[in-house]
Amino acid sequence: MKPLLSYWAYDSFPQQMDNAELKAVMAGLARPPNGMGVVDSSFIGLDSTPVMTNTKQNNPKSFAKNKFSKENQPKSAPDCTLSVHSASNLHSEHRYEFYWSYKNHVLVDCISGLPLYELTNPANTADSTVAIDILAVSD
Repeated sequence: MKPLLSYWAYDSFPQQMDNAELKAVMAGLARPPNGMGVVDSSFIGLDSTPVMTNTKQNNPKSFAKNKFSKENQPKSAPDCTLSVHSASNLHSEHRYEFYWSYKNHVLVDCISGLPLYELTNPANTADSTVAIDILAVSD
């Protein structure tokens, strides 16, 4: 038996794969349960999560200058956008971390927990701007 690949190999796998192929895999996973009555779509939810871009600008060990400047767009991901999140849960502490990313919007059947549809956009895309499109496509 061969040893398993490292976490980092699995972590970068979705970023190296074509998004259309990932959508086909996800649709294939949701289709059989839907036909078996597992998914009834009477209670659905839409949520999103950031997807950090695999670029040297996001590497904390990189000493590149202005790596979080909007003028310094990553060449490996020309349509990703600059994102920020709080690096602390304390209200009195204001630490922020910047990173280049996309946003993954996922429509989920809340009863079964299965994904019904996925859409990946630049990180500055709000859920409200894609909700109607996702609901229309998933019908």
